[in-house]
Order: sequence, then C-alpha cells, then structure tokens
Amino acid sequence: MAELNIGALTGSKSYTGSVGTANTDNLYKFNINSPGSFQFSLNNLSGNADIFLLNQAGAIIKSSSNSDKTAETISAEGLSAGEYTIRVLQISGDIKYTLNLAQVSSPKTANTDTLTGTKLETASPSTTLILPLGNTSEKPAVSRDAITGSAIEEKAIAPADKPATTTSTTSAVTTTSTTTDKLVTA
Repeated sequence: MAELNIGALTGSKSYTGSVGTANTDNLYKFNINSPGSFQFSLNNLSGNADIFLLNQAGAIIKSSSNSDKTAETISAEGLSAGEYTIRVLQISGDIKYTLNLAQVSSPKTANTDTLTGTKLETASPSTTLILPLGNTSEKPAVSRDAITGSAIEEKAIAPADKPATTTSTTSAVTTTSTTTDKLVTA
C-alpha cells in the first residue's frame, strides 16, 4: 500500500499511479478547510480498479465500482470540512490510472453551518404585516426585530399636557423632579 498526503484540497489536482499484485491499493489523504462539493474520478485505466471516499475514521462514505476499464467517478455534494482519504483498489491485473480530485463548488459561509457544512435556512426579517389579496380591512403594521423576527412591542408616549416625572438616586439621596411643558399661544 502506497500513501500520499496531499494537504488542503482546493481547486483541482491530478495524480498518476498504479496498483497491482505487489501493491493492491493506494491512499491519497487530504483535508477540506471549508464545506463544498467535490468530484473524484479514476480515468485512463489499463485494467479494473475501484475508488472509495473514506472519512477520517476510515469508513466508506461513497464508492464507484464499474467493470473493466470503465472510468470511476464519485460526486460528493455538501462535504463538510475535515480530513478524508481516496482509496484506489486493484480489482484484477496490474493497472495504471490517473486520479483527478476537484472542488466543484464552495457554498457561501453565510448560508452554511461552519461546523457541519449543512445548508442553513435563512429567515428574512419582516417589518410589516402583509394582508392576503381581497382583504380590505386596514390593520396596523407589526414591527419585527431584524435578528429574531419577533414582534416589537410599541410603547405609547405620555401626552405633553401631563407632567413627566423623573426620579434619580445618588448615594443615599433620592431626588424627584417634575417638569411641565405648557403650550404658549399668542
């Protein structure tokens, strides 16, 4: 078994190799720094070989096992950040091949959970209540918090003809003051 550590997989990379009686499989280890979709293919086969995508624990995530010299392809959409391995396995004879690894797309981080790589549902903040067509009743708009989307309670302001009272406490002394605004007419 031959093992190659590729490092971070960004863009696309190609490797030529061979497997056979003396060396039945080759491992290509790599890591993904941000979630995305990837494609792995085994081309230019001189015999029958299969390809496997393994997670960090060595478990098979996806595989391709066509017969004879047919190319092998794995498409992995929404692959999370982490460490992975591509395993090329000899099925019969001595086989030469070309292995291609490519990042197909990288989702926007604003719409993707950075821990799991899964797509997040986005809630659009609403600032008004939309009435269905045909409803002629006038209802006041409901203000909503832009982050949580919850309704914001409206607070009424005291009329100008009632005095506003302010209380403040400093050390052990409490001061209360009353301010009255009166409308002056000419």
